Amino acid sequence: MMYPFQVTFILALILFTLKGQHMNSCTVTPKDLYIELGSDTVVDCKTSCVSGKIFWTLNNKRIDERLSKTINTSLTILSLTNFTQQRAMLQCHSANTEQVLGGTFISTYTKPSKISCKLHYKTLSEGVPQLFTCNWQHKINYSQGINYTVFVSSSSDSMSEMCSSHKTRCTSTNISGKIYLTSYFNVTVRATTNAWKTYSDPQEFYPYSILEIVPPKINVSVKSANNVSIQWKRSAARSREDINCEVKYTETVGNKTPEVLSHILKPGENGNVSKKLNICTKYNVSVRCALKSAPWSEWSPEKEVLTELNKSDVKLHLWRTVTKPDTNGIRKVHAMWMPIPATCDGTFTYAVRQIPYKQHTTGVNYTETLCSNSTCNVEVNEDEHRINLRVFNHETLFAEDSVYVPATAGSLRHVTEIQTSAVDGVVLVSWTPPVQPVRGYMIDWTHDGKQYYWNESKYTNTSLFGMNSGDSWVRTLLEVYLSHMNNTAGDSPLIRVHNSTEMSVSVFYMNDLLDKKQYNITVTPLFDDKTGHGSQAVQICSRIGDPANITIDSVRANDRSATVSWITKSQEECSGAVINYTVFCSTQEGPTLNVTVDSTKRDVFLKDLNPNTQYSIYVEATASTGTSKSRESLFKTKTFDPRMIKVLSVSGSIVIILLLSLGICCTIQWKKFKEKPVPDPGHSSLALWLLPDHQKGMCLFQAFSNPSESFCDRVYTEEMQKKPARPSARGHNPAFDEAEEYYIPTAARTPNLQIDKPDEHVETHLCLSEESTELLSMRNKPGSPYRSQSSVEKPDQRTDKLSMRFPVKQPEKKPLMTVYVTLNMLKEGPLRETESNSKIQECIRSE
Repeated sequence: MMYPFQVTFILALILFTLKGQHMNSCTVTPKDLYIELGSDTVVDCKTSCVSGKIFWTLNNKRIDERLSKTINTSLTILSLTNFTQQRAMLQCHSANTEQVLGGTFISTYTKPSKISCKLHYKTLSEGVPQLFTCNWQHKINYSQGINYTVFVSSSSDSMSEMCSSHKTRCTSTNISGKIYLTSYFNVTVRATTNAWKTYSDPQEFYPYSILEIVPPKINVSVKSANNVSIQWKRSAARSREDINCEVKYTETVGNKTPEVLSHILKPGENGNVSKKLNICTKYNVSVRCALKSAPWSEWSPEKEVLTELNKSDVKLHLWRTVTKPDTNGIRKVHAMWMPIPATCDGTFTYAVRQIPYKQHTTGVNYTETLCSNSTCNVEVNEDEHRINLRVFNHETLFAEDSVYVPATAGSLRHVTEIQTSAVDGVVLVSWTPPVQPVRGYMIDWTHDGKQYYWNESKYTNTSLFGMNSGDSWVRTLLEVYLSHMNNTAGDSPLIRVHNSTEMSVSVFYMNDLLDKKQYNITVTPLFDDKTGHGSQAVQICSRIGDPANITIDSVRANDRSATVSWITKSQEECSGAVINYTVFCSTQEGPTLNVTVDSTKRDVFLKDLNPNTQYSIYVEATASTGTSKSRESLFKTKTFDPRMIKVLSVSGSIVIILLLSLGICCTIQWKKFKEKPVPDPGHSSLALWLLPDHQKGMCLFQAFSNPSESFCDRVYTEEMQKKPARPSARGHNPAFDEAEEYYIPTAARTPNLQIDKPDEHVETHLCLSEESTELLSMRNKPGSPYRSQSSVEKPDQRTDKLSMRFPVKQPEKKPLMTVYVTLNMLKEGPLRETESNSKIQECIRSE
């Protein structure tokens, strides 16, 4: 008995726990909401799990708090009006912690619109229509399938289901009892999915306004040569109203645009249309009709017809172009004409003969030139001629025409001031007429000098239409032009109104300009049965095309800059003149940069780029007629500036060279320093260094056996200042004995040791090396290594050095310089000293 009680207690506990968890939960409802585009909706946020305020976000953007309303501490609602987003994420957040409490997705859908319906027949028999078809539009992005259902209803009946479909088109094969031809009715389309359902707005229709009648049955016949007649019987529906019909003529050969003529059938009237078409040409003819405001019927089954050749309708339209005479006075004449179509029965040959105008009489035989179907080249001299064209059918003369060629020095005038312009593929030509009266003008044009086109006009202006012009636009403009001609000056020899053969020929040639080609246009005045001289206009393009093709030539990239260069190559002779070039540069993630330069530049410098980054570039040329751009090219900037690396390399090379040079110089100087002998103070003597103005007539000798480092200066050595020894008996000189002994004060000493001899003055010059140094006053210092050195820096001190002097002219006193002269420094001992002294004495004797 205890087990049921325990089970009940456990279940109650579980339910209480679940209820507590549910009461403390937070969520947003409803989930995955679908609403109609532009409608309103309300969303709830349960906030039992948190305390405080909340806020809403739509696609992570905060919503205005005024749209939210707190009902109690556990429920907040959000009202959305005129919701137009296709799909959006709505979330509820805690204002204290910004924690997401819950969320939902809101998707929108639209209802079907633009409904169009028609009543039509299952067979070609008329009566009550058996089929009802409707089409509509439905813009929606829904991955699941949509079921459409079409309903019809009248003002008194409830909606009746007509058909169902998964597409935006539906056809019902049973309209009996649902649609009446005499009553208006409404059509409604329902769209249904697993998540939503919607209805279109009702669309009202009148049965006869949507009735597609049966295509008419036609009969086609050729009345005379190229005059084609088409007959058909009108529909029995709405016999008291007008019926609109269209007749279509399509040439079976070539991709020609069909020609459509409109025709209105009056009440009780059947169709009957006649039209003059091109000779010997196959056509497919068909007709369609429609009630007033109703859709067109299907085109009737096509009927084929072949127009015949009528001799009276053959127009050769012979014309010629004439070149300037060569050195022999011969001119080339290019004759051209409209050939008989190859579809015509018969064998046709063409013959041209040139007849001198003075001899142009009947009964004279002239040599004929057999030619091709439409052109022929002959030669004439500088006299006037007439070119005669004859067409034979099975060797029987079938047609004939002729054209005049004026003499080179003829009196007939030509037109002047030819002006041309091109607008949207139409070339406009105007000129000033000659003084003489004319009957018209012939205009011929060519783009290659081989294929010519020509047309006749009565006016001093004309228009040449290009192939790129829209056919309907050309036809409309031509009709206006022809209407103007007929209303002002009657029929033109080449262009007539309505449906004449001449008009068709003219339309063909006027609509035969090639797109973006240069044309040579010539205008020739026509006088009675003669023609004047042609005047050629400046070459003009039928239409100016886009700028020339652009190819990126090179990209020289640095770390933060790049130089882009390109080349242009025009493959068309009528390319547009470039106004400027724009270089577009971008990375995969960054913005697109652009730099524009004028048409004279073929390169551009891009700066402020990022190092070590790949860029995509292309160049766009802009002209007044359009633009053209190159293919995209990729390049990558350097990590470092290559110019800096180059500078550093050059600078480093220069530094290395300088260091090497400095090292070599230091090595050489150090080697010289190491090899230079160090003077021994014990082998030195004290002497006087002369001033610069006493250094004339100096004796030179190589001191210290180093000729590269020595020069001569006049000095007094100790040995020269001592009292001279008495000469021996062998070399006794009485003059010498009479010499007076005296001491020369230091301050009064002359720079030269002078020895007076009879009739001559002797100057003793000593030679010292550059290695001589300044005199060091070391006389009274103990332990001095210098020998017999006396200071000469004290002016009141008298020297004990003896100088011998004869009465001579006292030289000007000069201040003395004290130097230290080093002698006998390379060798020690008396031998070296003796050698040095002997050299000094030898120098004295030489003086």
